[in-house]
Amino acid sequence: MKELKEAKINPKEARQIGICVDKRRRNTSVESFQNNVQRLKAYRARLIVFPRRRNKFKNGDSKKAELARATQLKGPLMEVAAPSKVITECEFMTVSKDLSSNEAYKTLRAERIKKRYFGKRNKPAEE
Repeated sequence: MKELKEAKINPKEARQIGICVDKRRRNTSVESFQNNVQRLKAYRARLIVFPRRRNKFKNGDSKKAELARATQLKGPLMEVAAPSKVITECEFMTVSKDLSSNEAYKTLRAERIKKRYFGKRNKPAEE
C-alpha cells in the first residue's frame, strides 16, 4: 500500500490495471521499497488504458494519440532485473582433530543453563 501511495496510484485503480494489492505487506529495506516504486512508475508509464466506451474518455484513460500507436505486445511486459549477488572469496582449511571433537551445541546448551540457574546455584555458597 505504501508503495502504491508513493507511486501515486490509487489501490482501486491498481486492481483495475492489473496490479495486486496486499494490505498486510511490509517493507524490510529502503532499497527494495524504492525499486518497487520505480517499477510501479515504469509500469504505469508504459501502460495504455483503453476507455470502456469508444468515445467516452474518463480520468485515467489514455489519450487518443497513445491509443493510435498502441500495438499488441507479445512476451513479458516488463522483465524484473534480479539483484546481482556479490560473491566473496572464502578460505578453505583442513579440519583438525581439535575442531572435529568440539561439540558446539552441547557447549552452548551448558552455558545457557549455567546462566539461567546462576542465582539459585550460587545462593547457598554465598550464605
